[in-house]
Amino acid sequence: MKTNILFLYGGASFEHEVSCLSIKNIIKEINKEKYNYQIIYISKKNKWFLVDDDYKEKKLIDNIIDFIKQFDVVFNIIHGSNGEDGKIQGLFEMYNIKYVGCDSISSMLCMNKDLTKALLNYHHIPVVPEFDLNNIIYPVMVKATASGSSIGISKVNNAEELEKTIKEAKKYSKDYLIEKYIKARELECAIIEKNGEIYASTLGEVKSCNEYYDYDSKYNLPSQTIIPAIVPEEISNQIRLFAKEAFKVLKCQGMARVDYFYDENNQQIYLNELNTLPGFTDISMYPKLLNYDGYTTREIIDILIDNAINK
Repeated sequence: MKTNILFLYGGASFEHEVSCLSIKNIIKEINKEKYNYQIIYISKKNKWFLVDDDYKEKKLIDNIIDFIKQFDVVFNIIHGSNGEDGKIQGLFEMYNIKYVGCDSISSMLCMNKDLTKALLNYHHIPVVPEFDLNNIIYPVMVKATASGSSIGISKVNNAEELEKTIKEAKKYSKDYLIEKYIKARELECAIIEKNGEIYASTLGEVKSCNEYYDYDSKYNLPSQTIIPAIVPEEISNQIRLFAKEAFKVLKCQGMARVDYFYDENNQQIYLNELNTLPGFTDISMYPKLLNYDGYTTREIIDILIDNAINK
């Protein structure tokens, strides 16, 4: 008997368009002999529409909970606010609906950069140092506290730029943080959980075509990804170890992508962020890292669905 899967994508999020790319890659790769599936598109106004395989709207869903409860598993691919911050996960938990990925608590923690850093600091996992407004050494990075895909992030070189940049960050999140600017290599590690074991992938490196890896350099401009990242073995091992430890500290489940800065000059590594719902586009690092290690994208999808069924 086939497993019945409901996919959710789109959403009232600044990462809406990324989600629309992710869902197409997943549907292209899913084992159609193993699963029956339907797809829900959530508009930027939070309207839920059943769509066909060409992503054309067929039907507005009125009673959302009754509709969702028809399925064995929900595979949520809504990146950013509402889909990745614990809200929709909390809805599933209230109605005992099985779903792929991290639970509401870990999703909320990882979406909030301040909370993530506080927990990681407590567990001695190195993170980028912060400044308060009265104690800034430029240049710095201003970041929206709860945003993904490098949205609401800017480099600030002096006090004159700071106020404008903070206002920009607050368009995407209620709060912001100010971090030390570190000239570093950007490394990424994919985490997948299988049969209760946490696997940390080979590292990849992102070489941004901009000064830092912002939204445009991720999705619109020709940045370069290198797999495997060419780094000393001890650095690779330390990052993979910290990635698995951070996954456990933040109570994550199923999958995550852990992003690191590697300051070669000082031989220092910093955990930048942990993404509980990484991109699944055809250029996304998460599937590409696991592909390099021998997992097909179809196998990744199978593992994530099995995890959800067996939670």
